[in-house]
Amino acid sequence: MITQALILSKFDQRDGPGLYISIPRLDHEDKGIIEFISKCMDLMHQEGYFLNMSGDIITANYYFEITNQGVRGKRDMGLLTLMFHVVGGEGQVKSEIAEFSRLQEAYLRDLVMKIKRDVIITRNGLFSERSKPRLKRLLALHFRIISINNFPLFAKPTGSLADFWIMSTSSIEPMPVFLAMRDRVCSSGTVTLKTQVMRTFLLQVKAHVYNCHGMLDGNGDEGGPCQACMQVHEMVKGMIYLFNAGDINAKHEILETCTHLSTMEIPTLKPMLLLGIINGNDHVDSTDLVHGTQSIMQHLRKLRKYFSLLHVEHVDLEDIDTMVKVIKFLINLVL
Repeated sequence: MITQALILSKFDQRDGPGLYISIPRLDHEDKGIIEFISKCMDLMHQEGYFLNMSGDIITANYYFEITNQGVRGKRDMGLLTLMFHVVGGEGQVKSEIAEFSRLQEAYLRDLVMKIKRDVIITRNGLFSERSKPRLKRLLALHFRIISINNFPLFAKPTGSLADFWIMSTSSIEPMPVFLAMRDRVCSSGTVTLKTQVMRTFLLQVKAHVYNCHGMLDGNGDEGGPCQACMQVHEMVKGMIYLFNAGDINAKHEILETCTHLSTMEIPTLKPMLLLGIINGNDHVDSTDLVHGTQSIMQHLRKLRKYFSLLHVEHVDLEDIDTMVKVIKFLINLVL
């Protein structure tokens, strides 16, 4: 049996090292694991990554510090740990997990950078009660991403990371485009942390494809809120609108759709990603993309208040590198 967890430990100037947050939560039966991880705090005196193995426990760790004028020593000291506890496993299994753990330095470093850039955490202190809910959400999402990176030893969790409403201009079929992106990432021959996270995210996203072609509500009142759109809007985390990046007239359909969505009587604003699609055979000049983006945002300037975020990106279905920024943007929306 393999137990895994993503853990944030703290070093208290008075009480010494101790576990602060664990995803999933470790219980009293895991006392040995908790003590082992607490001792890892004593191994590092400067920020950085290290791997530690002892018996059935394998940990990938990243020690870091954040300035905090309100505490003794003027700094918060934390340790992020990706822990694997292998009970009754064969030597080969432990060897594979150890090798997998060695690849997680970039993953843990990126998570540390995200923590350090978080305004709520840096303002209130790493281990303040105000920061704790935010830290729990960050660790929970990142643990879910890392724990299903197609590593064959781990069972994939049920459910989805996020639900998105996928819509498009009339010249694009939304679902084939979404599936093409997913297949391109999943068929990538080079497995890196980047492709692992992208693959995991796309496999765990639930797409609600719906293009509303009516501007009437259920009562036939022109300009009223569309009940069908309101129902989809209520169940999703955000919206993705696909358009042909080379179509100069796409902005008119985008404007029409955003205007339609602005009529909804909703209590919570949600983000909209306008995603320009470039097929591998299309030759779209980068200057044209910039001008196209500026033109779209200019057309939508009066509608921005109806969305928590209105953003334009472009992706080439044949170029996996262009997908990185888009998927990173979507992951940040989930956070």
